[in-house]
Amino acid sequence: MFEYSYNDHYKWGFNDNFFNRPEREGWFQVQLGSCERPHGTFREECVNTAKLLGERLDKPIRAGLSGGSDSQVVCLSLMEAGVPFTPTALKLNSMDGRFLNKFDIDGAVEFCDKHNLKLDVVELDLDFWYTQRYMQLVHDYCIISPEISVQLYLVEKFRDTHCYINGGGDPMIFKKTDENG
Repeated sequence: MFEYSYNDHYKWGFNDNFFNRPEREGWFQVQLGSCERPHGTFREECVNTAKLLGERLDKPIRAGLSGGSDSQVVCLSLMEAGVPFTPTALKLNSMDGRFLNKFDIDGAVEFCDKHNLKLDVVELDLDFWYTQRYMQLVHDYCIISPEISVQLYLVEKFRDTHCYINGGGDPMIFKKTDENG
């Protein structure tokens, strides 16, 4: 079986099973294993995780890059670990031709320019997405989050050729700039 986390320390699933598709009825469960070694700093753990990904994955890595701090931490960790990856940004368009996340793409381009990385920008027509594909994902995965649904677009798009990873946004990470020291 595919190992979703190191030694399957993080398990999730529905009813009495792990790593299964969502079920409409029943309950969701999460099981966490204990750490088997002394933990390092946040940075050391990020780099260690990147190394493990590089060693264990059998496909090339695409790292979601929104330009935000959490996705930059993923990219910096992969870089420091020496793991090859393709930074991938999602450009959101509407049917009337508006480019909806210019700020995100500008941040991703700036980051890639600074670190000499080649950014791959994938375009998504949000009008099509929310009228055609989104409801199917809501049904298939029991999700309601628009943010997660567009990330699932990239997971699905690259499923056969790459492993797509992205930052989560849960930890409070602040980018150090000249303004804030």
